[in-house]
Amino acid sequence: NENGEIISGGIEKLREQDSVLFSYLPTKIFEYKFPVLINANFLTNVNREQIHTDSIWNQWLFDKISSEIFQWIKELVKNNKFCFQAYRLITSNLNPENNILKKRFNDSFENNIKH
Repeated sequence: NENGEIISGGIEKLREQDSVLFSYLPTKIFEYKFPVLINANFLTNVNREQIHTDSIWNQWLFDKISSEIFQWIKELVKNNKFCFQAYRLITSNLNPENNILKKRFNDSFENNIKH
């Protein structure tokens, strides 16, 4: 359904307004618009409203997020129940807007598609 849940055996990506990053607890970071919930040990500011884009750790995490989403889609495609619906989780490029994390995600995703 619109909340990214499996309904009647189907897969839907999250609505953009529900795509919040988690760092064990929900943050106030909605700008990345991932198709699934993401929970990782992000380095955020104290009030959890921003992620440190200059952090090498966060940049590495965004590389991994891309490859993990892609690997999950590849696994779902092998499942007869989800083989066609899995492609709904492919995200469009994140608009980099001078954001290195979005660029790292995009570059990693492009690399995964090629291999």
